[in-house]
Amino acid sequence: MNTLERLTKTAEGASRSMSQIASLSALSVVSNQVGNSLLKAGGSILGVFTNLLGKVKDTGSEFESFRMTLKALYGDEEKAENAISKLLDFSIKSPFEVDEVKDMLIVLQSQSVDAFNEITGGITGARQETLSWIADLMAFKPDEATTRWKRALTNYIGSGEDRMLRNILDMGDIDQILGHDIGATVDERLNDIIEIVEKKNLQGLANNLSKTWQGVASNMSDAFTKIYKSVADNGVFDKLKSSFMSVSGAILTLDNDELEALGKTIADALNTIVEPITKVAEKANKFLQFIVNLCQNNPKLA
Repeated sequence: MNTLERLTKTAEGASRSMSQIASLSALSVVSNQVGNSLLKAGGSILGVFTNLLGKVKDTGSEFESFRMTLKALYGDEEKAENAISKLLDFSIKSPFEVDEVKDMLIVLQSQSVDAFNEITGGITGARQETLSWIADLMAFKPDEATTRWKRALTNYIGSGEDRMLRNILDMGDIDQILGHDIGATVDERLNDIIEIVEKKNLQGLANNLSKTWQGVASNMSDAFTKIYKSVADNGVFDKLKSSFMSVSGAILTLDNDELEALGKTIADALNTIVEPITKVAEKANKFLQFIVNLCQNNPKLA
């Protein structure tokens, strides 16, 4: 084989090697991009599930406490569960958030008033649930804080104290709106509320408000709350709670000395991590101070 042939074969071999290297390089780049995409997708999916579990945990915890309140008010667990189911259905159709409807339900039930009992208005003959009459009244001032509505309605229905309700409605004295004295009993004062709604043409206002952008957004939020509650009630919340109780149990069984020792161990570990950072910060500070002094003493360098 002459020199030219050897050089030709060498060139061809080098060319094949370069092609292989290029192919491997391209494969590496593509694989890296695909890998990053998969990692990002995996992270996004994990983030969704983490957020979902957080929502389920919060919703399950809120309804766990609310269930206890209703059980005390109704005196029966089954009635309390039935009320929660009706409350969620009502919330999805009303312009108010679930938490706001919870407050309305508590106000009524604390006065032994059935929130879901249908009542016929004495003026218009319209028939709807007690909660709907209350919602129509509240829809007149939808931006008013629910806590104020809760206090105003509790005071009025419970004792006939009308000052806060009068201030919220800003329509004048309640007895003047009614055209008669404030009712003497809970039932009569509840009828007063219905009469105000009828006389001021507020009946159906909550339904109209639920069709606005804000109302639809509220309905969507309430629908998701119902979904989260369903997930929580189907075993997920109990498992999360069980895990939490196991961890908290391990901590709560420690006596004061053991808690102090645990705190010291954690502090020692953190100090080990923080100490090098502190030293670097000190050196950086000295260097910056040197630069500042240099510029102050030599203005031309600034």
